[in-house]
Amino acid sequence: MTKQKRADLLLVLVTAFWGVSYFLMDLCLTDLPPLTLNAFRFLVAFVLLGGVFFKKMKGITRQTLRYSLLVGVFLTAVYVCCTYGVLYTNATISGLVLAVVLSLSGSLLALYGPKLSGKAINAIDLGAGKVDFDTVFRC
Repeated sequence: MTKQKRADLLLVLVTAFWGVSYFLMDLCLTDLPPLTLNAFRFLVAFVLLGGVFFKKMKGITRQTLRYSLLVGVFLTAVYVCCTYGVLYTNATISGLVLAVVLSLSGSLLALYGPKLSGKAINAIDLGAGKVDFDTVFRC
């Protein structure tokens, strides 16, 4: 299997897991409060990824830890808001809002960030198009 086919298959797999996660979140929220669910998700991810990447984490600098903490705080805020969105609306709308945020982030990067290649801009456009397509046919 070529690297390109492998990368494409992995992208499809990531997309499938991302889509299923909203359904599973909706199911879990019938038994768990949102903050407990997120704490459990983060704890499981920390243990699994810590075990896998333990050797690479030995040489982490203070600066890396500071940046990681900053990214972690924002990621936690996004997940908490997303989980409350699934709780009080439905999984489709919550997924749509998060996908719009991701598409806008890519668009802002294309406008104000470093020069991007044509492939990167096409990927951003396709991502925004996917959000529009999902909105029309899922809602």
